[in-house]
Amino acid sequence: MKNIVSLLNAVSDEADKKLVQLQELFGVESKHSSKTVLLVKGENNQINLEGGRYLTEIDAVNESLVDDKGYEYNYDCVSFGDLCQIIDNQETQYKK
Repeated sequence: MKNIVSLLNAVSDEADKKLVQLQELFGVESKHSSKTVLLVKGENNQINLEGGRYLTEIDAVNESLVDDKGYEYNYDCVSFGDLCQIIDNQETQYKK
């Protein structure tokens, strides 16, 4: 039986892979830089990152979240559960 840390690491790796895959398939140029990013679709996914700044883009290659003003944040500024929910929701939104 695997321990909890091993399971968490496996889920984290899978989440990273899924984000990169979504970005490769559906990535567009950022509104704030020349980087390719995944646009966050759906108001429920545009969570408040800091002081009224909302998540609008994900740069999976550089593992950063981008707010509506162009500021970048590490993944750890949102809970892992919220990040996984955003990934699942983006997968659903883009496959429509």
